Amino acid sequence: MFLKDHYRSSSVNIISPACKSPIAMRRILKSLGAVRKVHGARAMDIAQKEKAVFVSGMSSAGNSKSVIHRGAGVATEEMAGDMPPRRASGLNKPTVWNEFTPLARATSAVNLGQGFPDCPPPAFVARAAAAAFQNPQVSMYAPTRGHPRLLEAIARKHSSQLKREIKGTANVLATVGASEGIFLAVQSFVEEGDEVVVIEPAFDLYFSSIQMANAVARHVPLRSKSEQPSSSSELHIDMDELESAFSQKTRLLILNSPHNPTGKVFTQDEKEQIARVLRKYPDCLVLSDEVYEHLTFDGAKHVPFAATAPDMWDRTISLYTFGKTFSATGWKLGWAVAPVNLIQRMVNIQQHIVFCVPHPIQEAAAEAMESAEKPYEGSSSYYEYVTDTFNRKKDKLLDILRKTSLVPMDPEGGLFIMCNTTGVKAFVGKLPEEEEAIISAGNLEIDPSTRNLSDYNFCRWMTMDEEDAAGFQEPVVGVTDFSITGSSSCDYSDSSCAPVHDESSSRMQLYSRSG
Repeated sequence: MFLKDHYRSSSVNIISPACKSPIAMRRILKSLGAVRKVHGARAMDIAQKEKAVFVSGMSSAGNSKSVIHRGAGVATEEMAGDMPPRRASGLNKPTVWNEFTPLARATSAVNLGQGFPDCPPPAFVARAAAAAFQNPQVSMYAPTRGHPRLLEAIARKHSSQLKREIKGTANVLATVGASEGIFLAVQSFVEEGDEVVVIEPAFDLYFSSIQMANAVARHVPLRSKSEQPSSSSELHIDMDELESAFSQKTRLLILNSPHNPTGKVFTQDEKEQIARVLRKYPDCLVLSDEVYEHLTFDGAKHVPFAATAPDMWDRTISLYTFGKTFSATGWKLGWAVAPVNLIQRMVNIQQHIVFCVPHPIQEAAAEAMESAEKPYEGSSSYYEYVTDTFNRKKDKLLDILRKTSLVPMDPEGGLFIMCNTTGVKAFVGKLPEEEEAIISAGNLEIDPSTRNLSDYNFCRWMTMDEEDAAGFQEPVVGVTDFSITGSSSCDYSDSSCAPVHDESSSRMQLYSRSG
């Protein structure tokens, strides 16, 4: 898709040390409708050095184009005045992960920034994976909709939650993680110029999916009546503000509960108020991101938005993930649950993107989900065990944070704890000199627009400074399944909960040095 977007050309030069197969290269050229040529020595030198695919050519508009594509996880360098399609504009910028994951690794920092468990999957999950990969019956393509055994396991699970019969072959779609589910939902139901309402702060992939649909995001912040909410339960949506974000162009509302990154769990009353707004806009669907469904704390209960009222089921696509619950995010397995007419449109698109999710992964997940319903480690089920375990971890990390100059907000769910950082006097607001040196040496790539943003720089300072960072009196040990986070463009009241910057699509994480 990347090459097709940039080069619908009659003449293309390709140098590809990374692509050794002549057959694969011919397929690339055929896809481009191109004739192979020999490129200059400089291109070859660059390609050899970078182990990259170097492409140059003439666009259909007659503009010269040259791109070095360095591969997954690294930004693409666009040269010779190249202008990417609007839907891809800015996506080549370094992300927060491009910077902070290698920075944390290089400085031996404890990475509390990404929303995933850092413990291994339970033994019954590992056994299921080992058996699946030795099963020749699941070694070939799965049906686009999903492996039948997995679809039925998902249907059984959500039938009880939604209090209605869910049919695996009609109401469920297996996806490559919940992230692909987000992309599929937006691509399936949002046209160019349509509007999507997003509750902020929000997961950054919502915004890139909206952008790639050439649609418009409308932002509605969570708010609080107090300047420093002590619990995520104090956060709320101003319903007048929510309704003002809707228009006749609104096609999708993205909800996330338990909420990333605040930990907010929306109550039944709040969901009913949202439903009342939605009924005024019959063309608007709901994308309900519920990946943290089993990570709820202190009595907070997650109920799917689709169960709010019968008519909310009719317009809701609910997203879930295997990885968050089973400590297996690398499996990249998620699923969508929705009425048959909505699921079918997503199936139609999926078959032209990834076709299907890896078959053995689905078989292993089905086995694991069946086992998870049984008693586990003294709990009535594995799901109950997960909830109780993360509740204890959350309490331990809160206790540690309260001994520092950070002021945490107690989450009702999810994998994040937000903190007010204004009491950290040692932080001066600038990009640390030590990191500046790493950047100048060419060993770290950052988004230049974040250089003077205080929330980014706070996280950089926490990563680099062993002595003063946040006044920690003891190392954070045994609680790295939780992330401490700053805030994005959401201001919770007239005074922000944490340093705020202007980029609404960003989500900032905090890293602490281990003792």
